[in-house]
Amino acid sequence: AENGGFVDAPNDCMAFDFAECWNTKKSIVFNLPPPGYDVEVDGPWMGRNLVPLVALAGDALLEPFWPMGLGLKRGWQAVMDTCYAVDNLYNREKYATRMGKDPTTFSWEDHCEAHQAQVSQNFEFCNRLKISDELAKGEYDPKGVVLLQLLKKVKDAERPVFEVEVDPWTRYEPLMKELGDSWKTMSKDDAWVHSRVQKSLNMAAFYAEVGKGGKNGEITYEGKPLLSINGKVLPGCKGTGSLLGTASKPAPAPAPGAKLAAVPQGGGYVNPLEMQQLAKERQQAMAAMVQARPQASAPAPAPAPEVTSSWRPSVGSVAPPKSGGVGGLPCGIAAAAAAAANVMKATPVVAP
Repeated sequence: AENGGFVDAPNDCMAFDFAECWNTKKSIVFNLPPPGYDVEVDGPWMGRNLVPLVALAGDALLEPFWPMGLGLKRGWQAVMDTCYAVDNLYNREKYATRMGKDPTTFSWEDHCEAHQAQVSQNFEFCNRLKISDELAKGEYDPKGVVLLQLLKKVKDAERPVFEVEVDPWTRYEPLMKELGDSWKTMSKDDAWVHSRVQKSLNMAAFYAEVGKGGKNGEITYEGKPLLSINGKVLPGCKGTGSLLGTASKPAPAPAPGAKLAAVPQGGGYVNPLEMQQLAKERQQAMAAMVQARPQASAPAPAPAPEVTSSWRPSVGSVAPPKSGGVGGLPCGIAAAAAAAANVMKATPVVAP
């Protein structure tokens, strides 16, 4: 390639300036009326201008900093923050307890202001990457609530894989410190189980159930009963069903000449033996129809051309013409007739 594969000068090199990085002032904006607001009932909207929820994430929110690989890290956090904002957009009682107010009297305006403030705070934490230690390491803290509660219930439990949650109080370190040791108080209640712990317990119970039949803990999978195909109930499956591969035996082939059921339209189960018998009968019926047709008679041959001479050459045995012609015909015509006779003799005649 010309120029070593680079574009022509002066664009043969590219430089990226990371001396400054840009980001938007806000990650999410919205201003919505309360749920169920009706202009005909409640009158015209008199509040601030209504704005649908608009959110930015990834490079559109924060300019990436390649040397430290911050583009992908911030991008995922921004996606989680957007999901959190959408999930709690109409959760009016979300911030009531945190702000020390009665959930029943917490108004829609109070909820919108608290939600907007929390969204702005999440964006600041995302910008500065103030993530929790567990999220930075990609594993649960041995002294955290997940492992302590799991080991309390199952002594030899396997450490679960770390899963990122949408809740910002599990992703950002300042919010985790805000909760403090409140999880220790909740852990004293035997009825409270962390969602990740409950998932691990459910998985362990499932594997223990399906691994009973194997000597080395192999999983035995049992399929669900097969009741119908394309909406057509299978024979012997009405009400009870049968496992795939252990269905009832197919019906025996019908006796010759017996009336067969019509082939179901639009798919469904068909007995293979019945289909073979039906195909055979249709084949025989078509053969009988063909034999019953009247045979077409061969067309009459075209009349031979009249010859004025008293001598008529026979096909395949043409007498050699004399020098002076045959029957008054010139020698050239007699030679052509002889050549045509030889061609007709050598070429097989096919009836039309």
